Amino acid sequence: MELKRIGEREYEFIIDGEDHTLGSLLQYYLQRDERVVNSYYTLVHPLEDKIKVYVKLAVDEDPVKVLSDALEKILEEAGELREKVIEAYREAGINVEG
Repeated sequence: MELKRIGEREYEFIIDGEDHTLGSLLQYYLQRDERVVNSYYTLVHPLEDKIKVYVKLAVDEDPVKVLSDALEKILEEAGELREKVIEAYREAGINVEG
């Protein structure tokens, strides 16, 4: 991951090995963070698995901390969803490992 400051409280993260899946999730969670004024992502190139995530902060905050918090929230909610799916399968009598 590469971090570049592009303006007053404006940052661009370049993340290798990722595409729309992570980009869309990050945008969703960053835009709901009260520390963030604006956020979006773009693909560097359609044939490359690399995204640019733009973040403009409302306050003086470590941009890596803001991004890390969004990633933690994604992992937390994905884990909760996984547990609900496993429980639903078990209630339906389907044996799943988990």
